[in-house]
Amino acid sequence: MWDKQWITYAKQLFGGSEQGLEYLCRYTHRVAITNNLIIDIDDGKVRFSYRERGDDNKEKELTVAAGKFIRWALLHVLPRGFTKIRYYGFLAHANKITCMELIRAFIDPTAVYLQKLVESVQEMILRLIGVDICCCP
Repeated sequence: MWDKQWITYAKQLFGGSEQGLEYLCRYTHRVAITNNLIIDIDDGKVRFSYRERGDDNKEKELTVAAGKFIRWALLHVLPRGFTKIRYYGFLAHANKITCMELIRAFIDPTAVYLQKLVESVQEMILRLIGVDICCCP
């Protein structure tokens, strides 16, 4: 498959680029389920909480058989040789600095980005809340 030339088809998003980015972020920067969402494991059943996006983002609970829960979780495990996209391409940590200017140019070439501030903790607190932490009140 590595030798095959791939062409990716991407149609125009209905909700715009923000909706597309939000959709991708849900899948690239989250695990299948975190431990703090699991409420109870008892008698071969797993009870966990989740948010229902289609129902005003309400938090709900679901209880399923342990086997079914494990099967659902394993659907998110990548086969050998596959890489999560957050570790690959322009999202890879090694490429973030070199690709950032190119990514910004594609998103909005006219945008002006602030330079990262290099300041001490004392300077940051003074700038943000106006308190000099070196002076005793």
